[in-house]
Amino acid sequence: DFVVGPLSGDAKKIETRRIMVTLICMSFGIQLVHYLRVVIFCLAAERIVARTRLWAFSAIFKQDLAFFEAQTTGDLTSRLVNDAQMVQLGVGSGGVEVVLGL
Repeated sequence: DFVVGPLSGDAKKIETRRIMVTLICMSFGIQLVHYLRVVIFCLAAERIVARTRLWAFSAIFKQDLAFFEAQTTGDLTSRLVNDAQMVQLGVGSGGVEVVLGL
C-alpha cells in the first residue's frame, strides 16, 4: 500500500510495472547523457591538444639558430609530446570534474 496506494492486486502489479519501466527508461536516459558528456569533453580535449601542439610548433619554428644549438631534437620532441598529453589529461578529466562540481 505504501508504493502504489490502496489498489487491487492486478492494479498494483500494473502500477508497479509502470513505475519500473519509468525508472529503467530514466536510467538509460541518464547513461546516454553521461556518455554524450564524456564524448564532448574528449573531443574538446583533443581539439585543445591539437591547437596547443600547433602553437608550440609555430613557436619553435620562430626561434633563432642559437636556440636549436642549445636544445636537442629529442628534448624538444619529448617536451612537446609529454606536455600535450598532460594538457589533454587535465582538460579531459579536469573538465569533467569541474562540471560535476557545479
